[in-house]
Amino acid sequence: MSRKELWSGRFREAIDPLFREYSSSPEDAKLLKYDVAGSIAHVRMLGTTGIIGKKEAAAIEDELRNIYISNAEKPEQLLEGEEDIHLAVERMLISKLGDAAARLHPA
Repeated sequence: MSRKELWSGRFREAIDPLFREYSSSPEDAKLLKYDVAGSIAHVRMLGTTGIIGKKEAAAIEDELRNIYISNAEKPEQLLEGEEDIHLAVERMLISKLGDAAARLHPA
């Protein structure tokens, strides 16, 4: 079963192969640290404001840290078959925590 690409619902034509290559390149993988840091800040806000529960927020934050620690040396390994580092982190988070992780991006 193939995954639906993030951009697939926004355009009538397929993504240009050069764009696809760029967004899943080792250069994009260098953004892992920043993607995880931004997601941690976001989940803290969600937990503090009560948009999601504090325990859920803590579990998401812990797993984000684990994802970073496990992949910091070779972040490009996350990109295999993924569009970009953000989607790779999100999918890994959901695979570990299930529906709870999907609450990181409630909008």
